[in-house]
Amino acid sequence: MNSAFLRGYQCPPDVFAELCVSLLQSGKSIRVFARGDSMLPNLRGGDRLLCSPLDGRSVRVGDIVLYGKYAGQELSYEGHDYLIMREDDILVVL
Repeated sequence: MNSAFLRGYQCPPDVFAELCVSLLQSGKSIRVFARGDSMLPNLRGGDRLLCSPLDGRSVRVGDIVLYGKYAGQELSYEGHDYLIMREDDILVVL
């Protein structure tokens, strides 16, 4: 099946997330297009993203990461909200 066939397909979000996690955990990279502007100024609707497994690479300040729904621990400190997690809870660095 080629990518031109899938281009117009609207996959349910839960199925898409499960597929992405499975592909990343098996060491594959995926390419997706951002939709909407909820992550401005880092990502804009229509931006093409290449998501690859970490492969031992460290996460740095400023990296955009994807993580599981229940990963990490929320923390509020001095009026700021943080999400603290182990590096192995991160699925991909964009």
